[in-house]
Amino acid sequence: MPEQTQTTTAAVVVAVTDGDTIKVTLPVADDREETLRILALDTEECHSDNDLSQKETHKGGKPITNLGNKAKKRARDLLSKDDSVTLIFPDNSPIEVALAKHRGNYGRLLCYIELQDKRDFQEIMIREGWSPYMSKYGYAQPEERHFSYIRAEALAQAEGRGIWSYRVFNGKRFRRYERLLPWWHLRARVIETFRAYQTQDPHDKILDSRIDYDEIRSKAQLEESATVFSELRQITLLDSEKVIVTTGSDNQPFKLFIPGIYSWEGQKILRLLEHRYLTIGYDGSTVEKGGTNYAYIKGPLKLYNGEPEITITKASQITDAPP
Repeated sequence: MPEQTQTTTAAVVVAVTDGDTIKVTLPVADDREETLRILALDTEECHSDNDLSQKETHKGGKPITNLGNKAKKRARDLLSKDDSVTLIFPDNSPIEVALAKHRGNYGRLLCYIELQDKRDFQEIMIREGWSPYMSKYGYAQPEERHFSYIRAEALAQAEGRGIWSYRVFNGKRFRRYERLLPWWHLRARVIETFRAYQTQDPHDKILDSRIDYDEIRSKAQLEESATVFSELRQITLLDSEKVIVTTGSDNQPFKLFIPGIYSWEGQKILRLLEHRYLTIGYDGSTVEKGGTNYAYIKGPLKLYNGEPEITITKASQITDAPP
């Protein structure tokens, strides 16, 4: 396992929800209970403990599969109630900052887990074929961790473990990893470019719509301009001439507001989003066209119904590289 260069904190296991989600208490936060969404993993969905029907269904667009149920069982083998584990965050922020900013949808903490016996939980789950190496939100950090997960995934694939023999285990219900993984890597490469730019020029402040959300909101209150690196997920029509583009986080809502969509410039913006950035046909199991999804957006910020948004009037405000 890579040498630790990141913020860590102790935690005590309360329960395993599924193969990539657990509940813990945090001694550093007065034993507050938190739900963790474990980074680098995306196990298949499983039946809840109180669902005795075992019906074939979907959860969040993803099919509930036999492998999802097995992944939860394996996670429970590795993470027993009251086990002491270590949470590892993606950077070296002070713990109080890490606990505030490393959160995904629904406010769940995003981190890696080191088991009580010091083994890497993520690497075990990937190596045994319970999960692909999920890079949809960027490659694992530091680089040594990223490479260890690549090696683990390649070995699992070569040996046909778990999801890499999905037709044997799941029958007709399976995810199309041959389509999902290239899309995840496309997104990850864009995120890695952003991370590299931050390291090279830390004084040129580009805000991350998830990690720097509070600062974005403060700037929006003052109606200042900024450059924001953000995921772009979905276009929603407001009326006959205006749309908003929502980002990936329900917990940190940030939007692009595009007026005058039938003007020449408005049409350019919509075509750029459709052909370059937005993903089409993602249902949790497969994807029809995977866009890069991430972009640098520059413009004036404001609050609308208490949520920050940037007004986009020119296609040049949305770019692949820092403006």
